[in-house]
Formats: sequence, structure tokens, C-alpha cells
Amino acid sequence: MSPIRHLIISVIVGALYGFLFYPSNVLVSIFAAAISGTLIDIDHFLVGKLYHGDWRFLKNTFSDFWSSVTDIQSVVGDRTDFPGEYRLFSHSVILIVLMSVSIFSSSILLDIAAVSVAFHLVSDLFADCFLW
Repeated sequence: MSPIRHLIISVIVGALYGFLFYPSNVLVSIFAAAISGTLIDIDHFLVGKLYHGDWRFLKNTFSDFWSSVTDIQSVVGDRTDFPGEYRLFSHSVILIVLMSVSIFSSSILLDIAAVSVAFHLVSDLFADCFLW
């Protein structure tokens, strides 16, 4: 799923979460959800490095940045170049870490980040199952 779609989903999640649980600072909630729900895809660079042994996804992103924002497939290629299981696994690990840390912390920002990353993961699963 494209980063723009993830950003839209994250803004909606942040607005709903902020309205329900953090009404005094809805904008902070939206911003935190947008950042965490969109920038989680940075893990693709590390996963790509571990999978291929080089930084090709990072190079692809910076060689044509606008295409990488609008069409993620222009960066990561097809399923054989970057299997979805690796991407979903790394997102799941990040989500578990966020959830574990938020249990021991009273930070509302960690809660928002965890919820936003969870919706990111679900939207990636939806895209993999029904859109690609």
C-alpha cells in the first residue's frame, strides 16, 4: 500500500483516537499517528538489506522519491524481489515492541503509535490479500 494511503489511514486513526481518548490535544494525536503509521515503512530498508545484502530499496527511494511515495512497488519490486511475509513480520515485531513498552509506560503517544502501527499492519494485510 502506498505511503499516501497509509498517511490517510493514520490521520483518520489519530483523529478518532484523539477525539475519544485525548480530546484536549487531538492535533498531537493526529500528528503522532501520522508519523508512526507512515514512517514504520522505514523498516523495509533494513529488511531489504538483510534479505538481499545490499541497500537497493534505499537507493531506489532516493533515486525517484516521488514515485516511492505514490507507488511503493516502484521501490520494492514484485513479491519475488521482496516477499510480503518479511515486511509483515518486521511490522509485527515493531508492533509487539510498541505494545510491550506502552504497558509499562503511561505515555499516550506510545498508545497512539501502537494503534496506528496496528492499523498500518492490517491495511498491509488487506492490500496483500485483496489488492495485489
